[in-house]
Amino acid sequence: MQPETIDLNPLIYGLVDMLQRVLGERVKIKTKVSYDTGLVYADPSELENAPLNLAVNARDAMPNGGEMTIETTNVDNHQTARSPSDGTDTRYVCIAVGDTGMGMDQQTLDNAFDPFFTTKEPGHGTGLGLSQVYGFAEQSGGHVKINSQLGVGTVVQIFLPRIEEDAGKSEIPNEKTAAEEQSGRESIIVVEDDDAIRGYMTNALRELGYHALEAPNAGSALEILDRQPNVQLLITDIGLPGAMNGR
Repeated sequence: MQPETIDLNPLIYGLVDMLQRVLGERVKIKTKVSYDTGLVYADPSELENAPLNLAVNARDAMPNGGEMTIETTNVDNHQTARSPSDGTDTRYVCIAVGDTGMGMDQQTLDNAFDPFFTTKEPGHGTGLGLSQVYGFAEQSGGHVKINSQLGVGTVVQIFLPRIEEDAGKSEIPNEKTAAEEQSGRESIIVVEDDDAIRGYMTNALRELGYHALEAPNAGSALEILDRQPNVQLLITDIGLPGAMNGR
């Protein structure tokens, strides 16, 4: 994890076009952001991947189309249904991703965060999407909550601790030289339509310290390049879905 102070609303708005490509034409995406949404201290690449993973699940839960909503709000302990044991009053920022899909039964809800658990057919999902979202939230000092009802839809809420502006900067140790800090932190885009291969590659790169971004097709990769002009390396499959290939 390479956390930094992040303003959520610009990040969410910047993801909308890419998320729409992931969702396809049958799913409409709506954003509802609070104008006073607080800052969070988190890894930006992991924070971008969380809504992307949830969008993939939402798309698969709505094979005939529907609506996905992304909402940001400020919440307190009593609104998260999880208070710390020490009684401290932690304030959070909530990113809620909802869909109008098929929903989950109780057994699925009980196992939703388990690594490799999936209700999809073999070859159509790794079962790592929700577990990665859960791990990211927990490592960032927050947590995740799922509300779902069969035939109605699902809402996944990611709660991240809210901070004062620039408060997180003092938590980063400054013991390395500038050259050492730069090494291994370059930005890399991985373009691969196979979810399992793409997930493995990006996770491996992040473990090595790189800022790894991922795209399932050429169109999504171009969207990222528009937003991230300082990408040093592109790793791409040659055969990609759609009109444009890797070359």
